[in-house]
Amino acid sequence: MYMYEDQDLKLEELKTIFRKREEGKINDEDYSLKQKRAGRFLIISNYDIGKKEMYELYKKERSIEKLFDAYKTTLDADKLYLHDDESVLWTYICGISLIIRLLQNIESS
Repeated sequence: MYMYEDQDLKLEELKTIFRKREEGKINDEDYSLKQKRAGRFLIISNYDIGKKEMYELYKKERSIEKLFDAYKTTLDADKLYLHDDESVLWTYICGISLIIRLLQNIESS
């Protein structure tokens, strides 16, 4: 298990926690507990590698996830225009290339 604390994530979570407290969605006890946990995340893995290497692997995977989400969003916006075989083939190739890139990142770590 690997525990990390991300300051950018912590700031975003603290903003959300504060807003929920102001709106009355969480009580003072939950507010204190959530403040202590803000920005922390745990990675559970069967890889036996150092902390830095695990974090680099996490960042690579995260960047691929963001690319894939952007790709899915673009597809949803353009799905009305996928009327010909060439468009469908291009979509398929892009999806396969993202999968290959993810596998390369995993193998290189």
